[in-house]
Amino acid sequence: MSDGTPRNDLDGAISYVYRQENLPAVADVEDLRWKNLVGSDGEKIGQIENIEVDEQSDRVEFLEVRHGGFLGFHAERFLVPVTAITQVDDKNVCIDRTLEQLNGVPPYEFERVDDPDYYLGIRSWWGDSGE
Repeated sequence: MSDGTPRNDLDGAISYVYRQENLPAVADVEDLRWKNLVGSDGEKIGQIENIEVDEQSDRVEFLEVRHGGFLGFHAERFLVPVTAITQVDDKNVCIDRTLEQLNGVPPYEFERVDDPDYYLGIRSWWGDSGE
């Protein structure tokens, strides 16, 4: 991913790293923490701070991302589904959207991490049914 662009299949469709039916285990993606989240235009969006695991399936569903702020203060946090990942390298994780396209992304709400409706709303915003 040296140029920050997503991989494309031969027909021009974006090739995703993970699919909903094959979400990664924690051990497969724990090294994504502290990497840069990069948009499809190659611009840095933020930094991955954590991963969110579905306790029933023990699979990673979301990346918790910090955007903006100074030294972590006043930063916005939001969740990105792992199904949006198009590429991963040593320093970056690329997704299928630009920063501009993330305008209106639901904020991360720590107090709602046990609420299934919270994740349903996030999946809906991303256009992901979670099925």
